[in-house]
Amino acid sequence: MLGDPKAAVSVDDVVDVVYDVALDPKRYEELCGTWEVALWPQIQERGNVNLENRVFSHFIRAEEILDRLDADASNADLPEIARLIDNVSSTAALAFDRNLQIAAINHEGTNLLQIEAGSEISKLPILTDDLDAFAKYVRKILKYSDATETIVRTRRQHSENLMVFHLRLLCTQSGDRYVVAITSDIHWRKSYEDTLRNAFSLSPTEADIVRMIVDCKSLNDIAKMRGRSVGTVRNQIKSIFSKTGTRSQTELVRIVMSVMEISTNYDQSGSKDLKETSPRFTVPDKKLLPAEQRFVIGPDQRKLEYLILGDPEGAPVFYLQTELGLSRMPRFIELEARRRELRVISPIRAGYGQSDPVPQGKKFIIQVAQDLLTVMDHEGISSIPVISMAADNAFPAQMHILRPGSVSAIIATSGCFPFLDDDQAARQKGMHRLMHSTARYFPRLLPFVAKAGFKAVLKLGKKRFVEKMFAESPADLAIFKDPEVETAVLLGSDVALSESHSAHEAFILQCLSYHEPEQLLLFPSVENEVPYHTMNGLKDPSVHADTLAESKIHYPWVDFHIYPDAGQWLFFQYPNDVFDLVERYIVRAEEIHLRCSQPVEETKPSAQST
Repeated sequence: MLGDPKAAVSVDDVVDVVYDVALDPKRYEELCGTWEVALWPQIQERGNVNLENRVFSHFIRAEEILDRLDADASNADLPEIARLIDNVSSTAALAFDRNLQIAAINHEGTNLLQIEAGSEISKLPILTDDLDAFAKYVRKILKYSDATETIVRTRRQHSENLMVFHLRLLCTQSGDRYVVAITSDIHWRKSYEDTLRNAFSLSPTEADIVRMIVDCKSLNDIAKMRGRSVGTVRNQIKSIFSKTGTRSQTELVRIVMSVMEISTNYDQSGSKDLKETSPRFTVPDKKLLPAEQRFVIGPDQRKLEYLILGDPEGAPVFYLQTELGLSRMPRFIELEARRRELRVISPIRAGYGQSDPVPQGKKFIIQVAQDLLTVMDHEGISSIPVISMAADNAFPAQMHILRPGSVSAIIATSGCFPFLDDDQAARQKGMHRLMHSTARYFPRLLPFVAKAGFKAVLKLGKKRFVEKMFAESPADLAIFKDPEVETAVLLGSDVALSESHSAHEAFILQCLSYHEPEQLLLFPSVENEVPYHTMNGLKDPSVHADTLAESKIHYPWVDFHIYPDAGQWLFFQYPNDVFDLVERYIVRAEEIHLRCSQPVEETKPSAQST
């Protein structure tokens, strides 16, 4: 039975609410209510096309209003320096004025440094000894016209992790001078040392001395740590300068920073065209573990971003996190992944974060699946188990179609299949039903519905919007109250939506792709070829219990695991059950990798051959 309208709603009522939401996205709930009541009777009477045609022009005008008001309000009251700093994405950036106050800082800088605009330079979370030297360099750049750029190494308070600041002079159009600082936490990896040795023919001793220089160790410190005289170390540093073509420790550190970035982001296919990439970053929130950010340039020259969670040297597994972009795992889940020695690869899909969008004319699901294969190639992986959330189970199925054997198993948490009929679509709840029903029955109206939803998140705040989105799912609201889950959701979803980035265009393409007719053929294509487990909670607002029962009949080869008390975020509630399944297919992935990597023996013709 299709949706049961609470009251009759006219087309004029819908149009009025659409314009109201365009002027004030915080009223998005009114759109949910009015539009929901209006659309289901039309669907039931097969009048959805007529309704879409009647209101389409109004939705287009409302979208134009939404864009215009947003453009007028965006950064309108911000000074020029703040707008410039806000345009720096993916890495921490801040600007100091002549009073050594932070005149502007971007979102990443606030996260990394836990400091706000207007703070004194003394509030930076770096050691006091290093802070004095840092302030000295900032003053010098502000004072002298020829001092326009330098690199300063500092150590964090408490942890003493290295932070390297790239300081640069910036003069605004109004004539004001600022020092812009670009920074990130630096963690030395063995791959950096290997890359340095190969690039500059350094000896193991010289590479170790380079690491100590980057770690802010003095000449005397290095001599003591290595048990050598200062003169010997000085001569070794001269040799390092000669091999690297540098003349000072500052130049050497600059070269090392570049090599570290290349080592992190280098495309194993041989491409050196990395476009603009940023260093690895660390979210300093205690409820999240540090994540490693990597990039790869695909065969179509598009840049793809992905994160490494869990054990960086462990067995690989993909983690796909829905169109909400939940790219981070809660701390307790990532610790469990480390304990199990799992390298969880969290790909940032096309149009999200810093991953380039899907080219025009390309099918979204096919392109994202191809991007996942590109990441696998970059990491040297031939077969991998995939953890998906909600409708992301479509991507590993498409991966298998593109490259059989690439997916050793699909573990679909809260997995859902394409709707078999209208009743399955009607059973969804709240905003989930609004978004997917609009995509299914009124696709031309989805751009406004989705974009207004994204604007509402910014106006209301992510936490409040999540609470509204899952209002009919107590199980999800309960797990969201866990501080580590909340942090992972709020920060991890920055790849989908933040003050400086919105992935609504990719979100729209993804929603539309779920409802393309060919999706009904996708999962039967992997039957008996890829082990498929779906783990579903009976409290999931996207997948009703009746729909689950029908799916079990329609897909008898799928292994269903049912959890009566779980919702859509089942993975956050039962991570060990998910990882137990993953570990069953790690060996299978290794077997496939070995089989694919073994050379094929040439068969000699027999005496009877002609």
